[in-house]
Formats: sequence, structure tokens, C-alpha cells
Amino acid sequence: MRNYNGSWRRMTRYDLSAGQWIIVFVFISAVAVVLFFAIFIRSILRWKVIRGLRDGIFYSNRYYMNELPKFAKKLILTEAERERQLRVVPQVGADLGIGAPGTEWEGVHFKTSIAKSYKVIEEAAKTRIPSLECKPGKTVSSYISEIQEYFPTLPRTTCEQYIDFYERACFTKEQFTVAEYRRFVNTVLHLIQHIEHDPCINTNSEMVM
Repeated sequence: MRNYNGSWRRMTRYDLSAGQWIIVFVFISAVAVVLFFAIFIRSILRWKVIRGLRDGIFYSNRYYMNELPKFAKKLILTEAERERQLRVVPQVGADLGIGAPGTEWEGVHFKTSIAKSYKVIEEAAKTRIPSLECKPGKTVSSYISEIQEYFPTLPRTTCEQYIDFYERACFTKEQFTVAEYRRFVNTVLHLIQHIEHDPCINTNSEMVM
């Protein structure tokens, strides 16, 4: 019985009071709420990236269509509508590099979307540094390298993956599968997250320019 009582005392030694249980419950609830909002915000960002890649328009909390001048709004909407009209409706069950009906990629021509995706990245970069634009004559590869100078925490492998996707879309005849396009979207999402939230902007690069 001595051993049993000793074990029982050790088991009850760490019992918490009602106030301590409340603190534990509040802490666990706070962690759960933070995780929920993190997942929710990531889902929203993913939706915005998909919409931006599909329609050629970048959506963010700081970039609203209603705040644009009329001529700029008309230009963006006209370009988006023209691209939608040029899309080819894919055959049912066929993988022709075009999103199938009824999916989140419906009507998306993968090669065209990837080739124009640098505009989405450019808009994200310009919201942090307005002068950071992809000027005429500059290759997308050089532009991504320039972005890395401003945002040094950008993973090099992610940048290399994006450039590989872009160059395959622009300079080869191969078509992309749905799985490949999904990996591409995740790559762009990763880039934009770093650009929008990277606290270590390399301001020395802008001073040199």
C-alpha cells in the first residue's frame, strides 16, 4: 500500500487548480484560433493568385479595381476579356494543356498563364518597392534575380523553379499537365508570400540603382 499511495501522490502532485485549467484552456484556444486564421489567410492568398494567373489581374488588399482610373480599369478588363475569348475549349477527358471544365483551372491555357505570370509577381513586388518593375528589354530571369537582391530571404530554389517553368512555357513546345501547373501555382504563391511579408528588404540595392 505504501508504494500504491506514493504512486497516487505522484499522480496527483501535478493536478491543476480551476484557475490554472482556465489559463491552459485559453492558451490552447488562442493557438487554435491563430492556426485557423493562418490557414484561412493562406487559402485566400491562394485564391487571389489563381484568379490573378487566370485573368491576368493581380488581386491584393492594396490593389482594388475600383480605385483605378477609368482608362486603366478599361485596359485591364479589355485585356482579360480578349484572353478569355482566345482560349480553346478542351475536349472532355483530354489533357491538352488547358484546364478542364468544372475544375478550378477551367479555361486556363497553362502555357499562356505561365508566360504572363511575371506580371503577377511584378505587381506584388511593386506594392513593396514601386520602382521595382520589369522594364522593357529586361529578361524575366534577370528580373527575378533583381527581386532577390531586394528580398534576400527568397529561396534560391524557388526562384530557379519559377524560371524553369517560365522558360519551358516560352521557349519550348511542350504542354503542361494539371499536376505541373499546380506545382507552378504553388511556386508563384511561395514567391509572393516572401515578397509581401519579407521584413529584410535590401535597401542598398535601390541606392545603387
